[in-house]
Amino acid sequence: MEKLSFSSVYEDLKNSNANYNNQSAKIENNPLIKEFISEKSQFLHQPVRFYTATSHSDAKIKNLSKKHNLNADEVARIVKQVDERANDGCYEEEIENEKKYFAFFLKYLASDTKYLSLLMKHKQTILYDCLELLQNSVETESLLQTITALVINSKQQNSDFVIKWLNYVYDQRDCILPITVINSLLLLGLNTAEATIDVFENQETAKEITEFLKTHNLECPLVYYFWTFVLYISDGEKEKKDIEYFIRKSDMVLEYMEQFELDTFYSTILSSFWKVALHFVTFDAAICKSIAKTLQKCSVQTVEDFLIYPEFETKLEVLRQKLPLFDEALMPLLYLASVNADFANYELRSCNTFATKVKLGELDYDLLDDEANIIVLKSEFLISPPLDSSVLLPIPQDTRAKYISTSTSDDEVLLILLYNFNGWSLLGRLLKSFASENLVALINMLAFNIDTPLERATEVLQQLSAFIEEDDIVAVIFEIFEKSLQVKNINVASSIVDFIKALLKNFPHLVWLHLVKSQLLDKNGTLLSMTSTELMYGDFKFLLSLNDLIDGLRNDAIKVETEVPAKTKEDIITKLLEYQINVFESYQFWKFEEPKDRFKLGSSLCKSFMRAQTYFSQTTISSRFSTSLINSILSAKSVEGDEVFKDFIESHMTLARNFVSFSEQIGAELINHSNDLAQIYMRFHEYKIPALSLMTAMVECTREEQLSILSHLEKGSSFVNALKYDLQYPVSNFAYMDHFYQFFGALLRNGQSGLCILFLTGEKASKSTQLKPSDNSLFFILKDQLLQDLPDEVFINLLKVVSLTLNIWNDKHNVFSQDAKVLDKLVQILQDFKPTDDFRKYDLIANVTETCAFLYYTTKHSAIDNLFSNENIPTIVKTIFDVEDAVPEMESVTKSRFAQLFPEMPFTYDIPYLDKTLADNQEWLEFKPQLQKLVDGLKLRASKDHAAKTWGALLTSYVKNTGSPLNNNFLDLTLIFLQNDSSTLLAQRLELTFYIFYSFFKTKKNIPDDTLILIFTLLQSIFKNIEFPDSIHSSNIRPYYKTCLRLVLLTMNMVSDGNKFVETLYNELLKFMYSVIGTGTTLTLDKLLANVNKENEPYFVSEKIQDLLALLAIFNKIREMQPSESFKLALSNALSESGMLKSIINMYSNSHLPRNDPFILADVSLNFIVELCRMETVAEKLIANGLYAVLLESPSSLSIQKGGLTANTDAELYNLWLNGVLSVVLQLLGMFGSKVISETCLFVRYFEKQIKFCIHSWANYKNICVSTLSIQETGQIILLYKIMVMLEYDQYVEKVVLPGFHNENAKTELFTSFRQLLTHPKFLNSRLIATNESEQKILDSPESRSLFVKQVTADIKQLQNSIFSAEL
Repeated sequence: MEKLSFSSVYEDLKNSNANYNNQSAKIENNPLIKEFISEKSQFLHQPVRFYTATSHSDAKIKNLSKKHNLNADEVARIVKQVDERANDGCYEEEIENEKKYFAFFLKYLASDTKYLSLLMKHKQTILYDCLELLQNSVETESLLQTITALVINSKQQNSDFVIKWLNYVYDQRDCILPITVINSLLLLGLNTAEATIDVFENQETAKEITEFLKTHNLECPLVYYFWTFVLYISDGEKEKKDIEYFIRKSDMVLEYMEQFELDTFYSTILSSFWKVALHFVTFDAAICKSIAKTLQKCSVQTVEDFLIYPEFETKLEVLRQKLPLFDEALMPLLYLASVNADFANYELRSCNTFATKVKLGELDYDLLDDEANIIVLKSEFLISPPLDSSVLLPIPQDTRAKYISTSTSDDEVLLILLYNFNGWSLLGRLLKSFASENLVALINMLAFNIDTPLERATEVLQQLSAFIEEDDIVAVIFEIFEKSLQVKNINVASSIVDFIKALLKNFPHLVWLHLVKSQLLDKNGTLLSMTSTELMYGDFKFLLSLNDLIDGLRNDAIKVETEVPAKTKEDIITKLLEYQINVFESYQFWKFEEPKDRFKLGSSLCKSFMRAQTYFSQTTISSRFSTSLINSILSAKSVEGDEVFKDFIESHMTLARNFVSFSEQIGAELINHSNDLAQIYMRFHEYKIPALSLMTAMVECTREEQLSILSHLEKGSSFVNALKYDLQYPVSNFAYMDHFYQFFGALLRNGQSGLCILFLTGEKASKSTQLKPSDNSLFFILKDQLLQDLPDEVFINLLKVVSLTLNIWNDKHNVFSQDAKVLDKLVQILQDFKPTDDFRKYDLIANVTETCAFLYYTTKHSAIDNLFSNENIPTIVKTIFDVEDAVPEMESVTKSRFAQLFPEMPFTYDIPYLDKTLADNQEWLEFKPQLQKLVDGLKLRASKDHAAKTWGALLTSYVKNTGSPLNNNFLDLTLIFLQNDSSTLLAQRLELTFYIFYSFFKTKKNIPDDTLILIFTLLQSIFKNIEFPDSIHSSNIRPYYKTCLRLVLLTMNMVSDGNKFVETLYNELLKFMYSVIGTGTTLTLDKLLANVNKENEPYFVSEKIQDLLALLAIFNKIREMQPSESFKLALSNALSESGMLKSIINMYSNSHLPRNDPFILADVSLNFIVELCRMETVAEKLIANGLYAVLLESPSSLSIQKGGLTANTDAELYNLWLNGVLSVVLQLLGMFGSKVISETCLFVRYFEKQIKFCIHSWANYKNICVSTLSIQETGQIILLYKIMVMLEYDQYVEKVVLPGFHNENAKTELFTSFRQLLTHPKFLNSRLIATNESEQKILDSPESRSLFVKQVTADIKQLQNSIFSAEL
């Protein structure tokens, strides 16, 4: 509770975290706030004590208390909090701030019925203290509002206090606030609950008040006016003289009330006054104007209650009978009609009496009732309506009427005719005849009444136009508007601008078509001229109204409407926006008659600009614009403001936040003023969140070339300490926490390392700074908050910050995983998760799992081990991955339906935009729920995908980093992943299955063959679902097959009984080998050949070769399982029928095609041929498909046949020869013997040069290079020779010479060459060369080189011995 203050508690109570569905900041729900209020009750019950200096042992505290008239204990508290929060010594600013907020807090408690009881027991003391403070000019407005809350609806007021209050009013007579006047009415007996007057029971009190009011000129007519009511109720006859006196004193009461600008609450109080006044006044234009002004600020319910108030009905009936007399009835009713559209329409659409003043002798009538003055016209009577003598209205014969004598003339009477007419039509006819002030009232009333549903508005406009001869009412009003622009009649022009804004709702085309030709936008500068006129008086009502109209036009411009071209609308909007920008760049230098209007204008412009972001993002913002924007924000430091000013600052901050993303000008200026923004944050509690939000946007848009924000802060440590202090505020301020997490996350993401280090270490970064958390490190704060009960959206942002921190911070300082409670809580969230349609819950799970993955990566924790040991883990994971995705079908149907309904519009998911664009379009209103369902579905799908990916990351982190073999839960998980036949999240499921299986493989986990057989069948089913191998050709299908192939290989590698595996899956395996291995290889080879020389060749070729090697590895694994001969035969047939064998041979035939890497295809194809030839049945098929012919005649083979290849000259080609062509021929010869002897002899003849070069190189002592590959090549050639001799090759083919072996002398020569090397070990050592990096490392080390030489010597000795040996 030591951190609580009146400012912080007030802001918490006022905001109450409404957006976070939390009630912890409410008094009744928070023991800390309760305790704070209890401790401060001495001040709340006696406010003077708070604002009174007291003594203190600390001289500094004592002096501050005396200087600022504040209780010394409170000063001590504030000083301590300042030191703990920012330690910047700004005590005096915070003391004044707390004084202001104490009054705010007192007002808040008094104004909320839930908390008023905390004060009512001490009501009198509080009232007297508030009055005393008011007399000393302490926090006037807040204390006045506190008094209002305490005295409203109180039956009896303390007479002594009333007199003291009136003395205060008298002292303030030169500048009495409207609230002071309202409080005076309440204290003098106004009962707002019952709309009556509570008369003082003690007559002496009333007399004392009367005497005071007579002897003190309060300069407050309304008080005198009200007191006449009090006296009349008390004893009207007795108090007659005093009543007459006070009536004279209240002569200017209506003009006085005209100046009142009240909010809804105080307007409602004043409406009660008017209910009382109705008993004492008659309706005239001035009275009704004042009543209307009051009701226009009240709620709809208050207005409706007033309109059905009995005394109002009585007065209204009199008014009706006098219609359409201009001053007596028409103008009064016109004012009243501006408060409620239903009331206006009811009163004006059908009027049944028509009043006029006539001389009775001029009438031709019969008297029906002499006493009641009822007559009937004997002939038609012509009469002119008010203000228009050019028209005579015929009143038909037999019309009845009543006449009333008037005081103006003996023979003139008020004639009330029983005659029906339409009041709207009459007003439309008289519109041009209205004088300026009355015209404004009429236009305002019309604007209010056409801002209604289309049917009602159309009806009203039609009725208004009924008696207009030349055009319609709208054209007439536009004509008046143009004239008002010409003569600079600000009042009329402003009211018509409001009318135009109202007209936009239902008749936008009328507005656009008029604006096109209006002088408002002409090149003569009418707009600027109007502004200049307003500048003369400092009253900017036209400009404020125009801002509202521009907003309306901008909203309407995006609607689908064809009557006005879009280009026309765009031109108008652009001109008006340019005008607004011009105003924004200069208005701060204008003089305003009413200071608040400056702030209202600034707020209005900012909100308007935010709706025009598209325009600003496509143009350059001037330095004058950005300077005006920044200066307005910085005025928060120097201007003491109310709610209007707060809205002004926040709207500018919001505009800057939105614009900084595309305006370097604004971004640069904000960076330069980082210190000012930090000061605003630290000094003004009401701007903490807006300032933090602005700084977050500023950080997000900081350019790399700009200096760090920390370098701009004069007191960076104070700023950081203040942020951390506020973050640890004991009353959960979720809004603040959320914005802080976003701010710190932006720092982490955008390279603001200076501030980050200061947050996390408490020190500024330097070369000597150790990246170690301090005791007050943000690490510990975030860790503690991880354990709090936070709303999901706040907790998600906290987790994001934690993950970012873990991602960049040194592992050994990870304080999060050092506290078991953190991971325990996170794991519990994962375990408790249940399926839901709320996408935010999946977002929560996603961030929890991501954080757990980071934590487990840095510190192996038992909580994660326990999670994966939990027998329910398969069910938990299944909940996340088991997604039935109906979105694609729903999306297709929705888009199709949208295209049918709105063929001219491009499809969009932006529902708010469509709301504005399509407005009240009935088809849109019916279609909207369908689109909303799709949008919700897309959000849910995205959140589920995110949750699955992060769960995958957690599983992967665990699988990779756990030191123990995986338990059977993970085997169950693989089955869950594979048994889900949905394509949704397939990639994640397959990847996770692979990681788990790879871990099984590495740890040699014993998995039953039956389970492996099941897994293979599931994988085979997935191959079908992903349409493999057809998907090889599709660029739109994700390469799921790659992971599937790896999984198949892993599965086969873990099989213990290969023969059982093959026999059990006999048919399935053959289908798999045909469709996946055979056809897959064929299509991949075709794709490879077709694209080998395209632009993306290196990546593409590498990718496809990896696929081929995976397919080959599976074949080899099947072969290693030693399947039955029948299976081998069936397999060879399947591979042949799939076209695979022909494709491989064809690839080697075309292996010379690649330009960048000419040997890559040859290497792959020969690799395939070598491995396939290990299975005899497949080798036979290859031979039958022309293998030998291709091996002899392929362009790659022709290059080899030129001879002269060694490991250190033509390594790639030499490799094709040694490990490809030579190996294949030798392998086939050994496998088929005499069946292929003829082909082998041809091979020797074709490759004679390379064979000869290899054998003769051993005798070339001058240039000889000895390598392991040359030994291997020689050994293979000797073996080939021996097999051919054994098969008596010379019987099959004539004139085949084996170089080095064609006679005994040749063999002896080779033998001697080997002996020469063996007898000269030093020479042999000097001629050794490495064939790869590994061998080079061996040769570079004397010790390993010696061993290598010994091995080479032994290999050469073996070659020597084999020359004359009969053994193969």
